[in-house]
Amino acid sequence: MGADDVEDACDVAAARFRALDVPAARLNLALLNALHHRWAGAVRPDTSMFTLLFTRPGETGYAFSERVEVQWETEGRVRLALVRDVPHRGLERPGGRVTVAGDFTRPENALPALEALLLQLATPDEA
Repeated sequence: MGADDVEDACDVAAARFRALDVPAARLNLALLNALHHRWAGAVRPDTSMFTLLFTRPGETGYAFSERVEVQWETEGRVRLALVRDVPHRGLERPGGRVTVAGDFTRPENALPALEALLLQLATPDEA
């Protein structure tokens, strides 16, 4: 997946949220806009309803080894999580999606909290 594919994914995610006039979509669009310059080549955004998903380029929000999730829960609460897809380790120790790190924050604090999780996923462009 090239840089154009990542840029297209960002445009698609932004357009989806721009078309919806609800608090979750407005927050996600604000986060995408704030992150775009620094993180554009380092992470690939996707959407799942009102959830914003970030993966490394070459992966998607649905087929990933690691992803960061942003989900609006209530007026004053946003859930953030770093999730890994852990391989199966036999019948007695199945794998699957595991939340490695996560927390809740207020919407106005979501950007720095999100960037802290994105730093575990990728290295931002320092342009």
